[in-house]
Amino acid sequence: MLIAESKSCRDFLGVDCIHFYVENVDRWRKWFEDCLGFQTVGTVRDHAHTEILQHGTIQIKLSAPLRSSSPVAKFLQHHPAGVGEIAFRIKPDSSQGFVSESSRESVQLWGDVTHHFVTSDSSLALGNDRSFQHSCGLSTGLSTGLSAGNSTKNPTGISTENSTEPLFTHIDHLVLNVPVGEMWKAAHWCEQHMGLQIGDRFHIQTERSALKSIVMENSDRTIQIPINEPSTPNSQIQEFLDRNRGAGIQHIALHTHDIFRTVAILKSRGVKFLETSPPILVDVQNHETGQALLQIFTQPIFDQPTFFFEIIQRQNLAQGFGEGNFQALFEAIEREQIERKSL
Repeated sequence: MLIAESKSCRDFLGVDCIHFYVENVDRWRKWFEDCLGFQTVGTVRDHAHTEILQHGTIQIKLSAPLRSSSPVAKFLQHHPAGVGEIAFRIKPDSSQGFVSESSRESVQLWGDVTHHFVTSDSSLALGNDRSFQHSCGLSTGLSTGLSAGNSTKNPTGISTENSTEPLFTHIDHLVLNVPVGEMWKAAHWCEQHMGLQIGDRFHIQTERSALKSIVMENSDRTIQIPINEPSTPNSQIQEFLDRNRGAGIQHIALHTHDIFRTVAILKSRGVKFLETSPPILVDVQNHETGQALLQIFTQPIFDQPTFFFEIIQRQNLAQGFGEGNFQALFEAIEREQIERKSL
């Protein structure tokens, strides 16, 4: 495991790439293109079939195994489709602060999700398997652009003028679910080895279930990682852990400058959202300056209810996560649990 010797949160510039492990790459490439507006910019075939996609500054990879010895195959033997790797972008002069060191604790806290620290010209793998190291960056010379057959459709007739512009600006945050008693261990690991600081804390509950959450972030909030753990046996976090067979990434938040337009476009493309009241949650932080946090959450995208996307707008530089919005999300997922008869 590569660990940040400098432990400086100032070394981190943001999330560079999210790598999904799936059974069928073509199916999910088409979904990300048609529904979220990503463009395929490259293909890699070795032990896995990997498609590299981009939406503005956001980069993802989709991989399906081509042989049983692939790390992707090993992941999917133990977990449903979901996030298998995360690349964090660091400053170029920070790479000297990373050294190779075994850390069983960090592997347990993050489940089987592999970490990478990436500079503009290199990729430093974090994880048990050093054989799976494709750069998420676009410095590989791969051509960009979609063929006409992959162009996004608008079946409902909702106006999508200028929809060729990226809907999303960047990855706002990613959420990690861990077993009961592991939240503070994970937080301290992020603090010690990534230099992240403790931010907001939450205890969300209803009459049926509850969770605890702590946010780890760097000083300018280009990296934000809420960490959740269940505080009741029937918590939605526990359901995630059971279905995912361990810790993992529950959801990723995509930031947009115009959430109402973005959601209208996504709905026209067939994206389904969790039912909340109101549909787009609003947390007004300052009436005078107009600071407000606006959020909406998709339904789980894979076959198992272990991963979804959040669409978020931080109007006038709103910060935090909004406890009222968090509560509404918790209740919406709880209703989904009831429909699945898992609560």
